[in-house]
Amino acid sequence: MKFLSSTFLVPAVGLTIVATFSTLFYVDLTRAVTSGGQEEVGTITFKQRVAQRKYSTRVVWEEVQQASPVYNYDTIRTADLSEAVVKLRDGTEIMLAENSMIMIAIAKESVSVDFNQGSIKASRGEGLSKLNIKSADSNLTLSDGDVNLFKGQGKELNVVLNKGSALLAAGGKESTIGENQRVVATDEGVQVYNLSIRLVAPAPQKYLFSAADFQNVVFTWEAVPQGFDVFLETSRDAAFAVPLVSQPAFGNAAALTLQTGSFYWRVRAVNRANRKMEYSETRRLSLIKNEPLFVIMPQDGARLSYVSVPPLVSFKWTRGENDSGYTLVMGNDPALSAPLKTMKLDEPGIAVDKLAAGAWYWRVTRKINVGGEGYADDSPVRSFVIERSEKMPAVELIYPPDGMTMNKIALDQEPVTFTWRKSGEIPEYMVTVAEDREFSDVVFTAASKANFLKMPRALGKGAYFWRVAGVSGVDSVTAPSQPRSLQVSDSNVIELVSPAAGQRIPPRENENIASASFIWKKTDVRGRFALEIARDDDFTAKYREASVDGFAAVFADLEPGDYYWRVKLIDEAGRELMKSAAPPFKVLAQLAVPVADSPKGGDTVDMSDSDSLAFKWRPIDGATVYRVALFQRKAGALQNIYEKELWALETSFTELDKLDVGEFYWTIQAFDAPGGMQNILRKSVISGYNFKITLAKMETIPKIEVPKTLYTE
Repeated sequence: MKFLSSTFLVPAVGLTIVATFSTLFYVDLTRAVTSGGQEEVGTITFKQRVAQRKYSTRVVWEEVQQASPVYNYDTIRTADLSEAVVKLRDGTEIMLAENSMIMIAIAKESVSVDFNQGSIKASRGEGLSKLNIKSADSNLTLSDGDVNLFKGQGKELNVVLNKGSALLAAGGKESTIGENQRVVATDEGVQVYNLSIRLVAPAPQKYLFSAADFQNVVFTWEAVPQGFDVFLETSRDAAFAVPLVSQPAFGNAAALTLQTGSFYWRVRAVNRANRKMEYSETRRLSLIKNEPLFVIMPQDGARLSYVSVPPLVSFKWTRGENDSGYTLVMGNDPALSAPLKTMKLDEPGIAVDKLAAGAWYWRVTRKINVGGEGYADDSPVRSFVIERSEKMPAVELIYPPDGMTMNKIALDQEPVTFTWRKSGEIPEYMVTVAEDREFSDVVFTAASKANFLKMPRALGKGAYFWRVAGVSGVDSVTAPSQPRSLQVSDSNVIELVSPAAGQRIPPRENENIASASFIWKKTDVRGRFALEIARDDDFTAKYREASVDGFAAVFADLEPGDYYWRVKLIDEAGRELMKSAAPPFKVLAQLAVPVADSPKGGDTVDMSDSDSLAFKWRPIDGATVYRVALFQRKAGALQNIYEKELWALETSFTELDKLDVGEFYWTIQAFDAPGGMQNILRKSVISGYNFKITLAKMETIPKIEVPKTLYTE
């Protein structure tokens, strides 16, 4: 017993303890994060890309989805190029731009938001006495209306009130904010600015949806007084560190074609007399690509027949990434002016029974809850007919579609399955496959009591036709369906999509490597894809390889150079089943930094005998456009007086009335934009040069020589 106790008991107890605590640790690590008993106070009504939530009782962040609940004391944050909208139960709406973070705390009569960083827009709900937004040592109380806040990495807080009134407490003092005012709160105090340039549309934090990659956006503002040059400016960041567009504007409106994404925009006005610049507020605009709403079934004009039991009608349409809900409307008139059925749905489809015989019209409306007013679009009105018949109608076929081509390799792995629409009045179906449309050369026939039938063997290469008839008794058979054709091909070629042959892939910004997505067309053949990239077309030395389950792969570290790529499909035994062509593509290097020839850094330019100021620079390999900008340095600040995009290697500035004696700074940036500035592949670093302008000859006062003795007549 002593031997048993010392040899086995102690290790057994130790192993038990280790197993117990390991199990508890695993359960704690993998269990779902919960709200910790906090009250549900709102919903994530809209989300783009990555948004995360941290419960007050946890330190773990979890990703949230659209329609996710929000609980009291939750912290919400967004990632790069992401955004989210939180709708609280009282109607308060908070929009978070990219890289923003807030914490929500709700009491009986107020909502408190702890704003940590980023950019948000808050709209007060109707049922609240006040909305408090706290950021470090600043506290904003919104009585009514909408407010925009921006806070970068520093401590500076920017507040713009678009509607209503608010009170800002910061730096030991309180400041009342009215409409069209901008407030900057820092450690040194609070400054209130009246916005003399007032923007009209798009509204702050506006969301625009489109099925296209580009949208034409009209920007409007209140009229600017005479004597000012007006510029419309857009940027990807709120600080306008890298402006995308800075173009002259005439009147109080301008239009730009912008790509999908988030932008900041403002209006800059330059006083022609003193060159002083004034700015409007900065507004954020989100352009979101939304896939079109497509209805799938019932097909337009479909005829649904029955003998004794009305059919179950299935409605189905596509779901968009941002969809919040749907409304299905049905009626007997094409205009749907007096709907007979209206159903609000969360899912993109529903099956409806007990519809009376006759002509029916239907439409689905998609709703996206974002930006206060939301967004909705309607499908076209479609129709179908329910008719009672004395005999059963022909069977409606579903899959394969008419004229489909199938790969023999895939059919060898998995024979084709035929499907059709089932009727509750037909107990059995007869499937027939033939090599001719008249069905005189039948290769297969079988019966099924379901709405599908899988062939027991693969079809060989060639053309086939198939049809289905319903069997409702010993001698009672419905008319056969309309035959469908089916082609079986023995092709073993994988079709590539992107990069296309000869495509140029730009490097990542500020890096000399590129990211590229390699995409090929879907195939029904089972196996794993082998993606290969090489510098030579015979692939003797492979540069990159990847084993892929799907139909795309991404490489994020491709070096500049010429390449070829191809895809193979490999089965479980390692045999090659299919193979693609090997098209070439090119990874581009960063554009070189432009170098000025004139004026160079530190130069002094004498404009006494000149009627223009010339700028010259050296050519950059691969550049198609150059952007030149000229600034005058006054009181330590740079004022923009000239900007131009051109294809040449020099330009002249002739508006001498805008020049003065003093210090200037000019910049040159190169672009690789083969399709114009709307399609920029690469852009160089901006190089800048300080120089001075003088009027040296005019500064010398002429000296008049007068003789000592004057003679007069």
